[in-house]
Amino acid sequence: MQHNRDNEPLVFLTGMVAAIDAFLVGIGLWLTCSRPGAMARFVQEDGFLEWVTFLSLLSACFSLLFIHYVKRAHDGLPWISVKSLGMVLIAGAFLFGTLEEISWGQRLFHWRSPGLFSTWNLQQETNLHNLGILGIRINKLLFSDFLFLLIFVHNVVLPIAAAKKRGILHWVEKVGGFLPPLHLVCVYLVAAIAIQAIHYGRQSEYLEAIGGLHYLASILGTYGLGHGMEAPLAVNSVQRRLAARGMGLLLVFLFILSWILALTSG
Repeated sequence: MQHNRDNEPLVFLTGMVAAIDAFLVGIGLWLTCSRPGAMARFVQEDGFLEWVTFLSLLSACFSLLFIHYVKRAHDGLPWISVKSLGMVLIAGAFLFGTLEEISWGQRLFHWRSPGLFSTWNLQQETNLHNLGILGIRINKLLFSDFLFLLIFVHNVVLPIAAAKKRGILHWVEKVGGFLPPLHLVCVYLVAAIAIQAIHYGRQSEYLEAIGGLHYLASILGTYGLGHGMEAPLAVNSVQRRLAARGMGLLLVFLFILSWILALTSG
């Protein structure tokens, strides 16, 4: 019974993510069938889904940096350590994804692309993921094929292996990393399969949005609530329940803010 109560915060967080994913999949299906014009705006550049991705990745970055600060201030985590470096590098990876999503600020401030990007970028924007050089699609090579393999290993292979061999979780934590909880992995896989089956226009925007939400929730569920972690921020059941509610409110806030930004930028 106590074990079930300990899992309640993670189950609550997973339920919030599942509800948001179900809404995104459902509204996309409805718009595709009944209002294709509105669907085009839903998935366009600077549209709702792109803002969901941007805010999710940005929140993931700042959440990791905040957790790193807390661990240094209260747990004595040294700057010069594998764990500290690992957390900072992962936060940097999420920051890179955030900046790529807005073309490093170009989509906000509307500057002209430098020569390299105006020549080789498929959208004439200042980002790497749309580069096409000498017939090689960087987007497909690095941001589709390689990233898909990386996400598959991190989301499926390692969490399943860690469920049988807990030493994997300990090693991942020692190097500053995390493994998504299987609860959230299942929700992500169901949503991703549904998106592929329905054949939305610009499905990549959909996958990026649910992927951003998934990784934000995974960071909150691991570093924050303690799934697979020996030293989470929430150290007892009361703190975990309060933290889970706060995380749920954060997800709702990001969802509403994305809608407002999509309306004002459109």
